Amino acid sequence: MPLFVLQKHPHYSRFYRIYLRFQQELRLSLENDRYLTTLSLRKMSELYETWSVFQLTHLILGLLGQAGYRIISGNGFFEVRDDQFHLEVSRDAAIELAKDDVRVAIRYEPTYPPVNSVSSGLVSAAPYQLKPDMAIESWQNGQVVSVLIFDAKYRTMSEGASQTYREEDITKMDHYYNTIRWKPQNSRQRPQRVVSSAYILYPGNVLEHDGNEPEVGALPLIPQGIPSARATSVLSDILKHAYLE
Repeated sequence: MPLFVLQKHPHYSRFYRIYLRFQQELRLSLENDRYLTTLSLRKMSELYETWSVFQLTHLILGLLGQAGYRIISGNGFFEVRDDQFHLEVSRDAAIELAKDDVRVAIRYEPTYPPVNSVSSGLVSAAPYQLKPDMAIESWQNGQVVSVLIFDAKYRTMSEGASQTYREEDITKMDHYYNTIRWKPQNSRQRPQRVVSSAYILYPGNVLEHDGNEPEVGALPLIPQGIPSARATSVLSDILKHAYLE
């Protein structure tokens, strides 16, 4: 039986405010009269994943903007059917930013194919493709410099009075960190590690983060009120580690 999520979790209405910010920043103009009804019928796990993408992208855009990056394109970040805005991000979505000769692409559900299936590019060193929820890729002179990986997990486990992440989710991020590689055109060169950080986003309250070496971790994100200074600080550390701030 569908749950009217917005009635039980009214802070998810922040979706609309985040959408309006995107609309202004990306110069989009979409009619969205029935989006609240659509939201209320979504499964909570799907709703959290979509909210996380919107919230994280909004925070990242703010930090990159402060660092001097400017948006140059925002293709396909929203899916439009029958002239109505739907809270699903196109699988080919990308927001691109630029600063000097550096290009940054924010991608939703990018696919990294097995290393032996393509001649060059971002690949999976495993014999199967990898598809994280979100990636931020930085490029310079046609080659990737660093990749940030994020995966939304709508689940927690109790640990005393805390709601913490599950170890298997951290293990998955460690797999992303070690397995997504850059395959050069030169066949004599081995695929290189390029992921600088891989974090889960989850609705708990335990932060797993090393400010000096933010390689694999867990970032609590809960849809209530103004984004915490802690989340912004963590993302700033991650961007600095990738030489983007």
